[in-house]
Amino acid sequence: MNWKEIKTKDDLPSVFGWYAVALNPVNQDDYKDNPKGMNGWRESFGFSKVWYNDSTKDFFEPNSHGYGNDLVTKRVTHWAELPIVPMLS
Repeated sequence: MNWKEIKTKDDLPSVFGWYAVALNPVNQDDYKDNPKGMNGWRESFGFSKVWYNDSTKDFFEPNSHGYGNDLVTKRVTHWAELPIVPMLS
Protein backbone atom coordinates (compact mmCIF):
# COMPACT_ATOMS: atom_id res chain seq x y z
CA MET A 1 0.00 0.00 0.00
CA ASN A 2 1.10 3.54 -0.66
CA TRP A 3 0.21 5.49 2.47
CA LYS A 4 -0.42 9.21 2.09
CA GLU A 5 0.14 11.38 5.14
CA ILE A 6 -2.56 13.98 5.70
CA LYS A 7 -0.90 17.37 5.93
CA THR A 8 -3.53 19.66 4.43
CA LYS A 9 -7.02 19.43 2.96
CA ASP A 10 -5.27 18.92 -0.42
CA ASP A 11 -3.88 15.57 0.73
CA LEU A 12 -7.31 13.93 0.99
CA PRO A 13 -8.78 11.41 -1.47
CA SER A 14 -10.38 12.99 -4.52
CA VAL A 15 -13.44 10.71 -4.61
CA PHE A 16 -15.79 9.18 -2.06
CA GLY A 17 -15.48 5.52 -1.12
CA TRP A 18 -13.83 3.01 1.18
CA TYR A 19 -10.21 3.58 2.20
CA ALA A 20 -7.64 2.13 4.57
CA VAL A 21 -6.55 4.57 7.28
CA ALA A 22 -4.08 4.78 10.14
CA LEU A 23 -5.76 6.14 13.26
CA ASN A 24 -4.74 7.62 16.56
CA PRO A 25 -6.69 6.53 19.67
CA VAL A 26 -9.70 8.44 20.96
CA ASN A 27 -7.58 9.66 23.89
CA GLN A 28 -4.72 10.73 21.62
CA ASP A 29 -3.96 13.81 23.75
CA ASP A 30 -2.92 11.50 26.61
CA TYR A 31 -0.05 10.25 24.40
CA LYS A 32 1.41 13.62 23.39
CA ASP A 33 4.49 13.04 25.61
CA ASN A 34 4.67 9.29 24.94
CA PRO A 35 5.26 8.54 21.23
CA LYS A 36 6.33 4.95 21.99
CA GLY A 37 3.00 4.34 23.72
CA MET A 38 1.14 5.90 20.81
CA ASN A 39 3.02 3.75 18.30
CA GLY A 40 2.32 0.65 20.40
CA TRP A 41 -1.39 1.42 20.33
CA ARG A 42 -1.29 2.19 16.59
CA GLU A 43 0.52 -1.06 15.86
CA SER A 44 -2.18 -3.06 17.66
CA PHE A 45 -5.34 -1.11 16.88
CA GLY A 46 -4.61 1.81 14.53
CA PHE A 47 -5.70 0.35 11.18
CA SER A 48 -9.26 0.58 9.91
CA LYS A 49 -11.39 0.47 6.78
CA VAL A 50 -13.43 3.67 6.64
CA TRP A 51 -15.84 5.52 4.35
CA TYR A 52 -14.66 8.85 2.96
CA ASN A 53 -17.25 11.52 2.06
CA ASP A 54 -15.67 13.85 -0.50
CA SER A 55 -18.35 16.53 -0.12
CA THR A 56 -17.75 17.01 3.62
CA LYS A 57 -14.07 15.87 3.62
CA ASP A 58 -14.80 13.47 6.49
CA PHE A 59 -13.88 9.87 7.32
CA PHE A 60 -16.43 7.58 9.00
CA GLU A 61 -15.75 4.23 10.68
CA PRO A 62 -18.58 1.70 11.07
CA ASN A 63 -19.27 1.51 14.80
CA SER A 64 -18.77 -1.68 16.77
CA HIS A 65 -22.51 -2.26 17.20
CA GLY A 66 -23.16 -2.47 13.47
CA TYR A 67 -25.64 0.39 13.55
CA GLY A 68 -24.35 3.60 12.04
CA ASN A 69 -20.86 5.02 12.02
CA ASP A 70 -18.47 7.19 13.98
CA LEU A 71 -16.76 10.31 12.69
CA VAL A 72 -12.98 9.68 12.89
CA THR A 73 -11.63 12.50 10.69
CA LYS A 74 -9.60 14.13 13.48
CA ARG A 75 -7.95 10.81 14.36
CA VAL A 76 -6.87 9.85 10.81
CA THR A 77 -3.18 10.50 10.11
CA HIS A 78 -2.66 8.55 6.86
CA TRP A 79 -4.86 7.04 4.19
CA ALA A 80 -4.39 4.59 1.31
CA GLU A 81 -6.52 3.08 -1.41
CA LEU A 82 -7.68 -0.42 -0.59
CA PRO A 83 -6.03 -3.25 -2.47
CA ILE A 84 -8.11 -5.07 -5.09
CA VAL A 85 -9.59 -8.24 -3.64
CA PRO A 86 -8.57 -11.33 -5.63
CA MET A 87 -11.45 -13.07 -7.38
CA LEU A 88 -12.09 -16.77 -7.06
CA SER A 89 -11.97 -18.90 -10.18
